[in-house]
Amino acid sequence: MHAYHLAAKLGVPEVIVPLRAGVLSALGLVTAPVAYDTVCTYRVPLVELDAHAIDAVFREMADDVTRTLRTADREGAVAFARAVDVGYLGQGYQVTIAVDGTETALGRDALRRRFADVYREKYGYFYDDVPVELVNLRLTGRLVESPILLAPLPASPSASASPKHERPAYSARERRLIPFAVYDRAELGPGVTIHGPAIVEEASATTVMDAGGELDVDAWGSLVIMVGGELRSR
Repeated sequence: MHAYHLAAKLGVPEVIVPLRAGVLSALGLVTAPVAYDTVCTYRVPLVELDAHAIDAVFREMADDVTRTLRTADREGAVAFARAVDVGYLGQGYQVTIAVDGTETALGRDALRRRFADVYREKYGYFYDDVPVELVNLRLTGRLVESPILLAPLPASPSASASPKHERPAYSARERRLIPFAVYDRAELGPGVTIHGPAIVEEASATTVMDAGGELDVDAWGSLVIMVGGELRSR
């Protein structure tokens, strides 16, 4: 409801409203691959780190994660992603660093270089003379499944759509109530173009486009809105 005017204030030229925007997170949840995360505390100064020993702990963690995932799928392939929490010795917080599945990535020099890069990117600086420690080992396992591909929708027979009715609504651009055309999103197929001011209603969301905006429906049913005009200052 507020995306159009927020984009106008921020100078963002385009807004995309996907199908079922109001429940999109729920859709993502049910289509996401089955996964399991685990964390193991393994506090050791980096200068004392034993890459082989850490790799062995990661392998034990992988066995535990695999057993858990097998309750959902007995035969599906499992993919793993490793990460470690590294910080300055005695510091109350760490940064998480992704590492690959080799012992080389767990070596002292390799971890210190990765820690320096990630810490500097996150905070803008890095102390070369302060001791560093490993704190946690993190492992994510997920079942490898075929990706869910969305199929394009049938094109609309017309490039225009008729509003179901019209009602007055507040225009942030005009700073007053003006007539807004109201559309049913279920009637807006790919290829349809609408000019603002307009309101698009659906079961899980309402999209508001102010005067000066233009809306196109893409092949997957998303509303692609070009933000037009400027909001008047107070």
